[in-house]
Amino acid sequence: LAAMNSGAPEPLDAFERSMRDLPIEDRTFAPIFRERIRRDADRRFLTMGNRTYSYGEFGALALAFARGLAAIDVGPGSIVPLLLPNCPEFVVAWFALHLRGATMAPINPELKGRMLQTALDDCAAAVVIAGTEQLANLETVAPHTRARIRTVIAIGGPAPADAVAFGDLLHSS
Repeated sequence: LAAMNSGAPEPLDAFERSMRDLPIEDRTFAPIFRERIRRDADRRFLTMGNRTYSYGEFGALALAFARGLAAIDVGPGSIVPLLLPNCPEFVVAWFALHLRGATMAPINPELKGRMLQTALDDCAAAVVIAGTEQLANLETVAPHTRARIRTVIAIGGPAPADAVAFGDLLHSS
């Protein structure tokens, strides 16, 4: 119990009580996440490796990326594959896609060739979010699959000329 009162997330029952005050139509991810950002801005939200984010810091990133995704027409009905290793940007992309009403499709970042092609075809992916180390894997799929992808968002290093850098979308709004 001491850990629960020392900066750890509050007990689930207190959070549930606060959600009961919301109208039923507002009990969806976006309003609940925005409320947590507002209410717990300084509380620790995510630690990965040596990077720690508060609700406020993480929320600002997710909301900025969501605005960047809106600028490239990602929204309800979009299925966006993530070819990323475990990294904070994976979580930012996941939350931003949910904020846009899109669906996140995690794909093993090591897939290549026919296996990657099948996963991308199943998603009918027009936008793909990939780590810079995974970009070469996209070149191993059939031309018809690669041609369907109109935007590749690169995370983790400089983006090649045919991709958009993650950071550019954070600052596009």
